[in-house]
Amino acid sequence: MYNKKAQGEIITTVLIILLVLAAVVIVWQVVKSTVTEGTSTIGEKADCLDVNFKILKATTSEITIRREAGGPETINAVVLIDGKINYTISSIKELETNTSTATYPTKSVEVAGKIGTTQCEISAADTIAAA
Repeated sequence: MYNKKAQGEIITTVLIILLVLAAVVIVWQVVKSTVTEGTSTIGEKADCLDVNFKILKATTSEITIRREAGGPETINAVVLIDGKINYTISSIKELETNTSTATYPTKSVEVAGKIGTTQCEISAADTIAAA
């Protein structure tokens, strides 16, 4: 009395639709998390483009840096001596000058900004001169 072939086609179509919907949900979850993570760091990376430092003095006893204009109001500055992070200056403002006195090896000094968890590219480099 009933056409069993027609019922099988309907069930097959419904199952295919459910599988497609499940696949779309799974793919969306992966894409959504990737896009969300990517957009959170884009702002910090874009701010890094405007961050610049200038090394005013670099001797074995003193390093003086100045933050140039641009970027967020306050950021951190990372000072690298001989390629390794030596110290961080917290909350340095635009056009602010900072002097650090200590004994530094006669090598190189580099300065980079740090916005949030993103470290910017090195924007100033110099050789430490004998005092």
